[in-house]
Formats: sequence, C-alpha cells, structure tokens
Amino acid sequence: MFIARSAFSPDGRWIAYQSTESGRRNLRLWVQPFPATGEKHPIVVGGQPFWSLDGNELFFNAGTGGMVSKVTITTRPNFAFGDEIPVAQGEVVNASSLRFPRNADVTTDGKLIGLISAETTLSGSILAPQIQVFLNWFEELKQRVPVR
Repeated sequence: MFIARSAFSPDGRWIAYQSTESGRRNLRLWVQPFPATGEKHPIVVGGQPFWSLDGNELFFNAGTGGMVSKVTITTRPNFAFGDEIPVAQGEVVNASSLRFPRNADVTTDGKLIGLISAETTLSGSILAPQIQVFLNWFEELKQRVPVR
C-alpha cells in the first residue's frame, strides 16, 4: 500500500490523502477524521489534495490531462461529498511524483485556482516549478508610466 500527499482540513479535524489502499493501481483520494477513528471515505481517483479555506471543498489533481478538480465536502452532522467538478486545466506535476510539491492552490476568495505550469526539458523530464511574486508592482508602474 502506498500513502502520500496529505492535507489537513482548515479546522484540523480531517485529513485528505492519496493512497492505493483500495487495492487498485490508481491513486485514490481518501478522507478520514483526525485523530483516526477507523472511519475512512474513498473520494475519487486523483492525488495531491488541498482544501479550500472554509473546508467545504477539496481540490485535487484529477490526473486526466493536467486537470484540477474539486468535490464539495460536508463534515457535519455526517460526512458527505459531492460529484467531481473540473476547475482548471494546466500542466500539473504528476500526482505520483514525490520529487515536487503540488503546483496548484486555491486563492483566498475560493473561486480561482493558481496553477503554475511545470517546465519540461528536451529530454522530457519535469523541472521543479518556480513562482515569482512581484510586490508593489502598481506603484512601480505609476512611476514608470506617468498619468496624462
């Protein structure tokens, strides 16, 4: 059994993780309470889970053409989840790769996915994605381009 790539819910009461514990070759996302009680929920085929800030959605790499998808999650009064909803397409680092961190995230407004493309070399190997953050860019723009 292979278990990797886990993410705690924002309230710390649930953990989502990718695993082959169902006996199938494909990685499947599972959610279980934390601390563990023996209750486990197989969610979807996919990997690299991450939660929305309110804990009501679980995002993941669906593994189909670089698709990032989500499912809605309800934890109270009982655990339940909705159908898979595609959210964004991009070059997502392979969900089974442990060499790289996930390269997608949800923004604070809960509506957008930040998807950073991975670079591929001529030999086909994937380079670790990088992100550059520009602070105060609007101030610099105002200095360089005067308003008429």
